[in-house]
Amino acid sequence: MSSFLERAQRGFAKAVQKSGVECLHTELPNCEPLCNMEVLSIKLDSDEQRYATLMRYALSNEFGSINFLIRDEKSGKKTVMNAELISSQGFRVQHQDSGEDVMIVTLASHSSDSIGKIVHPSGATVYKVHSDGAQTYRVQRAVSAVGGAPSPFVLRIEKVLVSLYPLAKMMGFIGASCVYRFEDCDGRVLGYVRPKLVMRKNTLILKFINGQGNAQVRGAMLGAALLFVLHEAYPEVRNLLREGMHSS
Repeated sequence: MSSFLERAQRGFAKAVQKSGVECLHTELPNCEPLCNMEVLSIKLDSDEQRYATLMRYALSNEFGSINFLIRDEKSGKKTVMNAELISSQGFRVQHQDSGEDVMIVTLASHSSDSIGKIVHPSGATVYKVHSDGAQTYRVQRAVSAVGGAPSPFVLRIEKVLVSLYPLAKMMGFIGASCVYRFEDCDGRVLGYVRPKLVMRKNTLILKFINGQGNAQVRGAMLGAALLFVLHEAYPEVRNLLREGMHSS
């Protein structure tokens, strides 16, 4: 009986601790530099690393990390952040120079209409990205981030039909054809995410409209773009991550 009570007490303590963390962290940290950037690229650091991870998982069911570079295209393609994909976690995003944590971007574990979530480095979910069908999405604040109130959407994401990209994908110039437009709740366009036209490279470009979107909104846009890296550009890596999350 005493062991049962001890387990119950530990479970209650963990639940209280998690609730406290989620109440404390309702915004993403260290997103302010995004307000000074116009065009970011999200690029796989090494194809060899990706191939090695896929092979390692196939042979031993072990998942090695895969690194992606987030670069400022208007500042000489300088790497400003790293997004390390870690088994059973997702992308851990950090500033390149300072090492400061920005967010964790991971797949949804339970919701059938969610493609993923954007999480504070402490583990508290700040945003969830839901599919509305027909290639439209919405980014909503998590319930814990709004104190249990109805969760408003922060961004609407819609696929834009641009004939150039499917043609380029068919010809082998790019590996992904996603072109999405970000809008706020008033319909103002905040930016786009699209493939970069590079031979057989799945680099995605995130463009912010000048003067639109504060640091938190731009952080949510970056998090959503990283989810498109998984779902559109590297679905085989997404599948490995999902398997790792289910087995952990």
